[in-house]
Amino acid sequence: MPVRELTLADAPRCDEIIASLPYFFGQPAGIRTCAEAVRSQRGWVVVESDAVLGFLTVDYPLPASPEITWMAVHATARRGGHGRSLVERAVQDLAADGAEVLSVLTLAESQPETGADTYAGTRAFYRSVGFRPVCELRPEGWAQLALLLVHPLTRPCEPGKVSRRDPLP
Repeated sequence: MPVRELTLADAPRCDEIIASLPYFFGQPAGIRTCAEAVRSQRGWVVVESDAVLGFLTVDYPLPASPEITWMAVHATARRGGHGRSLVERAVQDLAADGAEVLSVLTLAESQPETGADTYAGTRAFYRSVGFRPVCELRPEGWAQLALLLVHPLTRPCEPGKVSRRDPLP
């Protein structure tokens, strides 16, 4: 699936995508913050037949440790590999830029939920694309506990040099 860099022109379509997911994007403050992110943060969009079907944005709390701030695939296009394509492209580009780890926060497993489409699917998705859970925490401004997941990013080693991820000789 084609994935390209997010542009300002994609923002209205990203707004439509989050509107299609009211369970995940039902809080006015979150909707505003997401809208700001797609207009100001680095990101990627997945495109099919010239239509943006999903997006992913990142921020940099630390230079080598970007964080996924927002990610969504339109309700009619979910479970079709679009999210996987977004994460794979972000991982590839961020690792090439020198990032060492990618993180994401989502609703913690300890938080009760009901319904067919919950954050259990979100957590399973992130695990399936290489993220590993680290801990539950309560970020500033969050009413509920969050789960921190991380994805180590690997870069090819320069010829003749040993990377920190390579075993010692």
